Amino acid sequence: MRNFRAGFIFSDRCVLQQGKPVCVFGYGEDGKKVTVTLGGDTESTYVKGDKWKVYLPARKAETNLSMQICCDEDIIK
Repeated sequence: MRNFRAGFIFSDRCVLQQGKPVCVFGYGEDGKKVTVTLGGDTESTYVKGDKWKVYLPARKAETNLSMQICCDEDIIK
């Protein structure tokens, strides 16, 4: 089992709202660095209080984007 995970809404074929910053969140072990990439945008943060959250820039309507969430060697795609 991973020491970290994304919120349950971030799964295959999820839909993100266009025109507003994209909030990506999840849970993990305090002090670990989490990096989220969506399209060409990347943001990083650290887990605090067993939770993490990043905001990616607002996007126009797009299809077939891939999100990647990394924490140490663990990667969620």
